[in-house]
Amino acid sequence: MVKENKRRQGLEKKWNDAGFGGAFPEMDNDALDNHIKTLIKAQRDKKISDKKMEAQLLSAENKRKKVLVKLTELGLQPAASSSLEELQQILTEYNETEKQSKKDVLTIKKFRNQLNELISNNPDAGIKNSAEDVGAVALENAVKAARITRDLFKKNKLENDKAVKAKQRADNKIADDKNKSEMKEKKLADKESGIKGAKKNGFYQAFTSWITEEISSGNIDQSIVDDAGGKGKFNSNKWAEMNDTQKKDPTAPWNLISA
Repeated sequence: MVKENKRRQGLEKKWNDAGFGGAFPEMDNDALDNHIKTLIKAQRDKKISDKKMEAQLLSAENKRKKVLVKLTELGLQPAASSSLEELQQILTEYNETEKQSKKDVLTIKKFRNQLNELISNNPDAGIKNSAEDVGAVALENAVKAARITRDLFKKNKLENDKAVKAKQRADNKIADDKNKSEMKEKKLADKESGIKGAKKNGFYQAFTSWITEEISSGNIDQSIVDDAGGKGKFNSNKWAEMNDTQKKDPTAPWNLISA
């Protein structure tokens, strides 16, 4: 009994030291010991949990202040009492807006370059330019319209070129037919008038006539002509040995005879 009473006093001190307060439970020592241990564990767990929660709240508050400062530096003016979630939402929307803005700048630059290139490469197509301050959608539509204008211009030009060439061919045919008709009429008129047309290759004909006379007069040995394969072959070989100036030389004997 003395031992249990002493244990009871120890449990009661443990109870008071733990700060539980209230009436001391009416239990046997074993049950009371287990009950106090359970309460102390619960008390310790609560302190750990409270400390963890306090640390989380402090971390969240520090993060909230950090985001608030960042938004302020970006030129935004969120309410100082805004929650972390509200501030993060504002920052997310700002980042998305900035990302879209950069994307729009690149898109505008791309379509502006395409439009300038279309205008430069097709100066006569009548492609309309766009104002410098238009947005990406307007520029994209301008590029589409420019391509349609370019393609239509090229199509019309191709059709026009075909029409011009067809007219030229028709005009040339008319001119050729007229020239042939006039030449035919002239030949008929010359024939009726007794006018002989110019001989074809008159220089060569004069040359062959001269060769004939030279053979007849003995200035050219007939054996040489025969060795060449006949008079025709002899004539062509000799003619081929001379250049155009020699053939048409007015002082050449065959041309003097012809004259």
